[in-house]
Amino acid sequence: MRVPDVTKAREVLGFEATVGLDAVLDEVIPWIAEQMKLGRM
Repeated sequence: MRVPDVTKAREVLGFEATVGLDAVLDEVIPWIAEQMKLGRM
């Protein structure tokens, strides 16, 4: 099982996610489905 660590992203880039994975997937999955339907992927 992998357990990603985002410490380096926070320390080096100053990046820290503010949106949860569930919210991102709710937006990304329909977008990908639409792009595939349009033949762009």
